[in-house]
Amino acid sequence: MLVVLSPSALQWQSLFNLYLTFAVIIMGIVFSWFIYVVIKYRYRPGTPEPSDTPSLGSLSKDHRGNIKIALIITILLAILFLGLTAETINAVNLLENIPDAPNELHIKVIGRQWQWLFVYPNGTQTTRLIVPAGTIVVLEVTSIDVFHSFGIPDLRIKADAIPGKINYLWLKVDQKGTYTIRCFELCGRGHAAMITELIVV
Repeated sequence: MLVVLSPSALQWQSLFNLYLTFAVIIMGIVFSWFIYVVIKYRYRPGTPEPSDTPSLGSLSKDHRGNIKIALIITILLAILFLGLTAETINAVNLLENIPDAPNELHIKVIGRQWQWLFVYPNGTQTTRLIVPAGTIVVLEVTSIDVFHSFGIPDLRIKADAIPGKINYLWLKVDQKGTYTIRCFELCGRGHAAMITELIVV
């Protein structure tokens, strides 16, 4: 359940709800049609056995399908998929484009077997991420050994921690509290214990 009202979380939750809505609608249409066909063409006592399947050339136009209906369905599906793609791109852009803010806080996130290390601008290092509420925080994610993946499920954000490369994330949480940080990349025998906290004060 989403408990954090952050811009990234709201965007991803909205996108998820959109995908889920269309999936349920399409599923309802498909299953309704399936049930209709099963009932309409079910076997009834006294029904003669079907003859051999006729060749395509011997079928009438009515039995070959309706090209207009097929075209309409294709166009509707294309519009649906294009719309979903556009919304997905918007969500990705929101996460990748760091907002301009005069008081933004940059914190280095370093993954190592099997712990997260956070380095603040004044040089302070902690094993828990502590940030002020209502502040845009830019995370510079990297690793010093193997591949890791830094993620905060409640905020719907995640970035790979790769040796020699920096990936950027940003967050802004208005609600004070403690939220779980996990590694989402199998990084060795201590992977399951590579858990820490985001503390918003």
